[in-house]
Amino acid sequence: GGTVALGQNESVPHFSMTNGTLLGPGALTIAGTFSWTFGTLATDLRLLASGSGTLASSSKTLGPGTTLRLDADTDWTGGQLVGGAGSTLDNNATLTSTTNNPLTSSSGAVPRPVFDNGGTFVYDNGSTASNSFALQSTGTVELRQGISRWIGGGAGSGTFDVSAGATLDFLSGSFDMAEAAISGAGTVDFSGTATTLGGSLGGLTGTMVVSGGTVALGQNESVPHFSMTHGTLQGPGALTLAGPF
Repeated sequence: GGTVALGQNESVPHFSMTNGTLLGPGALTIAGTFSWTFGTLATDLRLLASGSGTLASSSKTLGPGTTLRLDADTDWTGGQLVGGAGSTLDNNATLTSTTNNPLTSSSGAVPRPVFDNGGTFVYDNGSTASNSFALQSTGTVELRQGISRWIGGGAGSGTFDVSAGATLDFLSGSFDMAEAAISGAGTVDFSGTATTLGGSLGGLTGTMVVSGGTVALGQNESVPHFSMTHGTLQGPGALTLAGPF
């Protein structure tokens, strides 16, 4: 509880935060275990690759302009992560979410908080997580079950693997997926967004759905299954279907 202000950079082997506020201007580096269940992180924090992390229990807040950098594998088991204006969740290892509590942009946050995924993000919960951070992914997004919904726009040049029964839903905002590789037996739903693809769906063995917004094919795409209930599908690329339409 209370407020701790770091006057200069600090490094500790283990850190647990259950409430209160951690302020700068100094940053905190952790070499061992990191546990965060509640409270506000208002200065930069880095978890080194030698450590391990847990995000659990209740709602947690990244203050405006704050970066939480995860260089070690981290389990996210509960509680939403609320991001202030200009804050960043920077994942460079494996972040595994088994909760449907989302990445939530604080009200009126400009610029929107960012999820910068250079590692692997795993979503493994049977419900829906509606994430309002902007998505910037050069790594891997792996959906094992449930619905991972993104409503903050962004870009992807990495891989998106959607397992059978899971759904990757680009709901709102503008997404540049021209350099992304989307694969798996699940569903990719463009439901109210402006999305650019560029040969991104070659590994998809599941279903492409356009249910709103505009999807622009930068080059030819081929999918086994396709459903369109609303929205616009435009070129210059053409779409080839191998299964039901």
